[in-house]
This record gives sequence, structure tokens and C-alpha cells, in this order.
Amino acid sequence: VTWVWDVETCGQQMRVGDLGLTANLREEEDTYDEKLVWEYKTDWRWDPMPKDIQDELERRFLKGFFFKNAEIRLREPRYSRGLEITWDLETLSINNDMLENLEGYWLNDDEDCAVRRRGPRVKLAGEEKFLSRAQKQLDVNMAKWREQQAEFKLKQRMEKFGKSVEAVRGTIGFAPGTGCHKWILRWEHEPKLAGKGDAVGVGTSQSEVADPCEPPSLGGAYDEGASLALYANGELYHKGKVLARLERSELRVLLEDDLGLNFVLGDKEGEKEG
Repeated sequence: VTWVWDVETCGQQMRVGDLGLTANLREEEDTYDEKLVWEYKTDWRWDPMPKDIQDELERRFLKGFFFKNAEIRLREPRYSRGLEITWDLETLSINNDMLENLEGYWLNDDEDCAVRRRGPRVKLAGEEKFLSRAQKQLDVNMAKWREQQAEFKLKQRMEKFGKSVEAVRGTIGFAPGTGCHKWILRWEHEPKLAGKGDAVGVGTSQSEVADPCEPPSLGGAYDEGASLALYANGELYHKGKVLARLERSELRVLLEDDLGLNFVLGDKEGEKEG
């Protein structure tokens, strides 16, 4: 039986995917995510290098190869295309997110091209002589900005501590006369807040609590009794009150046998559910 998760009734950090079949709570993401790419230009347009060549160029770049040498030659069949890159150590330039003034030559196509690295700024040993005064000052300013951002995010996390529980609502249909339905719930992570931060429940269409709040969210006082929820600590909540507490003498542990089948070991010796 498949649940369909509602993208319109989910928390700020909840991500619904696979056409509503999966829902995940993600950590806060940076809004600016600069991608790394090694590019070449034969005419007027910059195009990305083949991935295997990009990986090799980046590997050498991170080792400081470009600051000590003046040539790279990549040959087939080890690489998807034959490429020769040369540069002058006097004109090699690091400009913010660019490594520039590289000249390339496609060996198989007998074609010249310009080459550059575009992506996140990485500070490396040996790069000092290739940095302009403006670039050095920019590095100082960016370091201060990152420090301020880290302090701001830490302050935000502290302010939201204990108030960041989110929910997502899913729907499922049952045919009349199909009897009692049963699920086995498996946590894919260690439940947070001593089990008070993770729950599964049922609710009516009036249960629309999803945004960050203090627990309990499901089964809490936010939806005026429109949901009933069982939390990972065994507490059953409705309208913000504990109706019952479920206790186990030992934890249920998920094991995987040689055939790749999942089993849940219960309290009693020999008890299994699959």
C-alpha cells in the first residue's frame, strides 16, 4: 500500500519527491551553490570538458601542479579525448572563481582552444605569486563574510532549538470491507529529542500543521484534535495530551540475513516479523 505525500502540506525543510512517493527532512541548504567546471572554447562558446578530463585536471590543480609546471598532456585511450594544455607561469591568473590564461590543443581534432577552471575559490599552497592585490583583498573580505555567516546560522539554530519539528501529510485510500490494516514502521535514523521529535499518526483533512514548531506537532494542540500520533518514545498524543505510553522491555533491532531479507527481532526469543 502506497502513501502519497502532499507537497502543499509539508514543512519548510521537507522535500517531497518521486511524484509524491517519498518525503525527507533535509538540513538547511545554502542558497548559493557554485558548481565546479573545467571549460574550453574553440570559437565563441565555453563548453564543459569531458568528465574524466575534468576530474584529472582538478586532481592536479588541487595538488598545485599548475603553479610548478607549464604543460599537461592527456592521451587516449586512458582519457576520452587527447588534450594538451600549456601556460606561461608569468601570465597564469587566479581571478575570483577563475583560473585563466591556459591554452589548449585537441590532439585528435588538430584544434586549438582556450581553457579555464570556473568554480569555488580554493586556496592552495604556491598560489601567492599568481594573485593580484585585489584578489588578496577579496579573499580577506570573503573570509570575514563566511565567519559572519557561520555566526548568523549558529544564532538561528540556537533560536530554533526545540522549535524545529516539521511534518508532512500523506493520503491513502482504502476499499470498503477490506478489514484491519497494519504497518510496520522502521526509523531510518536515530529519533531526535529523546523520541519526542519523531512520530507517525493519522489525521483528518483539517490537520494542516507542518511548519516548524515545538513538539508535539502531530497529535498536538495545534490542530484542535484533528490528529492522533504515536511518538518514537512510545507516547500516544491527542490534542496535546498523552493518552497512553507504550513500553518495550528491549529495543527492536533490524537485521539483514544472507538473502537480503529484513527481519525485526522482538522482545520474546524466536519472535519474528518480516
